[in-house]
Amino acid sequence: MIRKWTCLLLSCLMVLAQPSLARNGHGERLVLVTDQASGISRLSASEIRRLFLGFPVNLAGKQLTAVINQSDTRLYEVFLQKVVFMSANVYELHLLSNVVQLGGQLPPTFKEQSLLADRLHKQPGAVSYMWQADLTAYPHLIAIGELWRHEAN
Repeated sequence: MIRKWTCLLLSCLMVLAQPSLARNGHGERLVLVTDQASGISRLSASEIRRLFLGFPVNLAGKQLTAVINQSDTRLYEVFLQKVVFMSANVYELHLLSNVVQLGGQLPPTFKEQSLLADRLHKQPGAVSYMWQADLTAYPHLIAIGELWRHEAN
C-alpha cells in the first residue's frame, strides 16, 4: 500500500515539476474542437460532459460523436480531471457499461493527433479536444469552446 502511494506521489510531483506548463509563454488551454464545416458553434458544459460520457447528444437534428484524443498523456489526464471528473479506469468502465446498457459503440480513440484531425474532418458531428497551440496545425478544425486553462506564473 505504501509503495502504491509513493508511486502516486512521485507521478504527481513529476507533473508539477515540469519545466514549463505553458506553451510559447501564453497559458496552456484545452479546447473543444470540430471541423469548420460541421455547423457546430458551441456546446454547453452539460452537453460536452454527456457526449464524452457516452450519452446521445443531438444538435440541430445532428447526432454528435465523441472522439477521444490520447495523443498526449497530460492532455488525456487533464481531460479526465476537468471534463469527465473520473480516473482513466473508471471512465473506461463507465463507457463500457453505457455500451452494454444503451447499445451503440465505444467512442473512437486516437493516439496520433493527425489521424484524429482527419477523422474530425471526414465525420460530420465528430467532436474532440486538443491543446489550443496544436490547433494551428489543422486549418480545417475550429475551437468551439475552452475546457480548461492553465495560466503561466
